[in-house]
Formats: sequence, structure tokens, C-alpha cells
Amino acid sequence: KSRQFVPEPGISDTLKSNLTTTPPGQMHVLLQFHHTPNNDERLELSNLNVTLCGYIHNNAYFASVPARYPTEIYNLSLVRWIGEILPDDKISPIIREGRIPPEDINPDGTVNLSIMFFKDVSLDDASQIISDYGGIVTGRAPITNALVVIVSKESISTIANEDSVHWIDIVPGPPIIEEESG
Repeated sequence: KSRQFVPEPGISDTLKSNLTTTPPGQMHVLLQFHHTPNNDERLELSNLNVTLCGYIHNNAYFASVPARYPTEIYNLSLVRWIGEILPDDKISPIIREGRIPPEDINPDGTVNLSIMFFKDVSLDDASQIISDYGGIVTGRAPITNALVVIVSKESISTIANEDSVHWIDIVPGPPIIEEESG
């Protein structure tokens, strides 16, 4: 929803440079295959601790991979490209373009958001992340692995930098009901 591109096969240069500062453990990436993985290939990915977290387009997925082993994953014959997920890839256009309707901004300048986390992230861990940014969790949606939160507008881009965040969108305020004149 934020960009379209055709990557060159391999591991993106930005991801390679980010790996030097990435802590050990899992990280979320864009992973493109030459074709949709079959059951045997999915098992092979699983054996390498790769979790497919959501299909994007053109045989590409959001995926959770071990941060220290992208080369081993890329060396699988089915993998075409591995790259980073940019913060802008996680923010709805209405927020990214600064078009949040005034009625969706709270009187104190905060906004109500739905923040979806990757499926391998617990909502308890997600709640802690929101708390770390001074946000308040007002609801949980386990089916979509999302939280409804109140945060400052200024913290949105920083929250989008969190590896575990998948998508951020506004939660519209109540509808404005116009009185009929008559």
C-alpha cells in the first residue's frame, strides 16, 4: 500500500547493513519467492525458523526470519529476494500523508489507532511496546492480532519503526449526525 518496486534478486543492501546492528532473534522482512511455496518448501522454511506472516503480491510475503541467518534462507532455491520493511510500509496513507480528519484527532492532540502486529507477536508484548511510547491500550482484537490504542500523533512514525508492527491505521471517531432543519 506504500510502494511498488521490482527488486533485484538477492538480499537488499539496506537489510545487509541493518543486520550488523540487529539483535539476535527473529526479525520481520519482505521475502519474495520464485513461486508460491508448496508444503515441502514450507516445511523446509519452518525448519529454518522462517514464519510466513502474510501474503503481499507477486509471490512476496511478510515473514519472520532469524536475524543472523538471511544468507542461508536466500540460498534456498525457492527464494528470490529478501528485503527490509520500511516504516512507511506500515502506515496507512491517510496517516502517512498527514490527512487525518480533524474529527479523528482527540482534544488533547492524541489519535485513536488500530495497530496490527505480526502474527508471531503476542498482544501482551504488543501492549508493552505501546506503553513504552506513552500510549494507552483501549482494546484488543485477537483475531487480527491488533490493539486499539490512544497515542500522540508524534509517536506514530516511531512506533512504525518497531519490528513487530505490521500495520497502523486510524480508528474513526463517532459519526457526526447533522440535525435536520424543518
